Amino acid sequence: MSTSAILIDYNQYINNRLKKFHYVSDIKYTLKHYNLNTNGKKKELIERLDIFFNSIKNMNKYSKQIIIIQKYIRGYLTRRKLLNKDYYFRYSKCNNKEDFYTFESINDIKELYFFSYTDKDNFTYFFDIRSFEKLKNGSHSNPYNRQPIPSYAIESYNKRLEMVLKNKQFKPFDKPILSDEQKYRNYVIEVFQKIDNTECIAGGTNINWFINLSFSSKINFYKILEDIWIYRANLTNNQKNLIVPDRNIFNRNNYEHLYKNKNKPKFKKLIEYFILKNMEKLVSSATENCHRVSGAYYILIALVEVSTECANSLPWLIQ
Repeated sequence: MSTSAILIDYNQYINNRLKKFHYVSDIKYTLKHYNLNTNGKKKELIERLDIFFNSIKNMNKYSKQIIIIQKYIRGYLTRRKLLNKDYYFRYSKCNNKEDFYTFESINDIKELYFFSYTDKDNFTYFFDIRSFEKLKNGSHSNPYNRQPIPSYAIESYNKRLEMVLKNKQFKPFDKPILSDEQKYRNYVIEVFQKIDNTECIAGGTNINWFINLSFSSKINFYKILEDIWIYRANLTNNQKNLIVPDRNIFNRNNYEHLYKNKNKPKFKKLIEYFILKNMEKLVSSATENCHRVSGAYYILIALVEVSTECANSLPWLIQ
């Protein structure tokens, strides 16, 4: 008998399996090496080894085809990994929990449309890739931190989009159906992006300074902003004209008409749009940025008086 078990060579076995004698210990050792069952009598063990080695022999007949199939599978897995590498930031890395444009939850967005990037401060933000396209073609700034979108994020987006567009399930939303609340929120984002575009404060603003205000606080904000414009800032007509050239701002007749109906939900929202429209005029009407900056400061000075969040972030503006 053999004193130590040896591994049975596949080629020798195939060529001499009917001639060569094998010890049970060698057969069991070989079966164990290939993670096969080692229980049973010698006849059963030989049959098991014979079936296994013959299956290898049969596979060798189609080795070229197997190599080709493996190549395509590896290619598919590589492409899928590239497609979905951002997707796995979903639960642990992303700072925002909903898409800025569709307001779709991070838990609900389809894997196909998921896109994210990490900024220089190591914060990761996710987007529906179709929403990110609107940022790329529009403001070029991240709505969550008001910082310019870095060039490496654009490059990553372009590579990802090229792959996404090849998917037959991809559907663009050139004309999205948004709820009234989504349209309103988008307008708030647009106005605050215009404030940030003036670069009046480092680090940018936060839309929640306005969105989180109660309706009565928004009314109070408007009254303070109007008071700053008309009285507190001591602006001459010429200075006002430089900030808002057509001077069509804080229209009392329009406001009073809306305010009389403030208890009706429709008019409440119209009042909020009226306030936002006046804010937008202050930061986007002037031809020179220095005058847009002045308009932005008036807005922020009024905001710190009604928003605790804003006051905590911009304490130097408290008067």
